[in-house]
Amino acid sequence: EEESPWNIDGELVIGHDSNVSRAALSRDVVDDNTALLSLAAAWTRELDLMSAVTLRGFLEGEAFSELDSLNRRSAGVQAIYRWQYELGYTAPFFQASLSAQQDDFDSSLRDADRYVAQAFVTRRFTDALRGSFGMEWSRSESDGVVFDVDQRRFFANLDLALNRHWAVYGTYAQARGDTISSAQLVFCNGATAPDIYPLIDASDAVETDEALNAALCGSWLAYRLPAMTHAFTFGANRGFGHSASLDLSVQHVEVLGRGDNDYQRTLLRAGILARF
Repeated sequence: EEESPWNIDGELVIGHDSNVSRAALSRDVVDDNTALLSLAAAWTRELDLMSAVTLRGFLEGEAFSELDSLNRRSAGVQAIYRWQYELGYTAPFFQASLSAQQDDFDSSLRDADRYVAQAFVTRRFTDALRGSFGMEWSRSESDGVVFDVDQRRFFANLDLALNRHWAVYGTYAQARGDTISSAQLVFCNGATAPDIYPLIDASDAVETDEALNAALCGSWLAYRLPAMTHAFTFGANRGFGHSASLDLSVQHVEVLGRGDNDYQRTLLRAGILARF
């Protein structure tokens, strides 16, 4: 029986973000729990023995436990091209993709059109060990001034199969470009933050953060500035047959922003992935 060119994928992820506000100052750090649900349909055609193309459409929704003004709904499309120069178990294969998505937040200033171009190479080193290296460019064009973001990212990944069911992985990513953070301008007691002006001076754009103002007391600003970002991800994946898996991961992010506006965040995730 000929294999269908269609695949339907679903994912449910529960997570915790230690610094949803991406705040540089400890008093502005806000954490929250999240739930993300996504569904994607993909059509693949083999062009020849060495290459294939995939067209993919996806829907995604993310909900926050406390900061529901950050809830998001997204829809997008993606085109993927994969190829090899030679056949063989350890021969590298290459992938390039373009994607576009529309993000609709409960806070309208964060609504955005996002475009991503990515390319990477993957190679098996042994039966158990596989590695990849790639680069990515992304741009968001938002309804607000602050949330227009350009970023370039490089990443490297290693996957190690421990047995038939379990695999572990690690990823390092370095990004240069814009970062977005939030800070209190006025505290809940009505006092103005005395040390906010150096932060504003270092920023390329500043505007009212209507999402945090809707969810929290005080008056919050969102600001954008150039930064270097380092992200370290460690995870484990447990497969169930050929159609489902459980994924557990922890990601630590270090952001070094202009004017010593640095921050850290840790994201914990547990997800179920299924193919129908």
